[in-house]
Amino acid sequence: MLITAAALTGCSSSSSTSATNNPFGDAITTQQYASLRLGQDEQTIVDRLQMSGKPENLVADRVVKLFPRHDPGAVSCSYWQIAGDSALIVRLCFSSPAGKLVQKLERHA
Repeated sequence: MLITAAALTGCSSSSSTSATNNPFGDAITTQQYASLRLGQDEQTIVDRLQMSGKPENLVADRVVKLFPRHDPGAVSCSYWQIAGDSALIVRLCFSSPAGKLVQKLERHA
């Protein structure tokens, strides 16, 4: 799973905020989020953003419950904070094993 691999290697970017301010580690801008299109390859997205978000298994249950349930065998999801809006959380889900973006959702925490 690319998201997990990238998370373990510590990918970061200038749009990231410190872990003390952002429980997700990585933050993306609203422009970056808006530019993501369903069907894009996971690796393309990770390469463009130069970060991976936080894998769902490492996200607090209270945050995961903000989003609709999904089949963990069919998709892998990562969570992000929107830079400049600590209450806005986004989830990106990629098909398994194809690695295509199949869902992008946002919620206020």
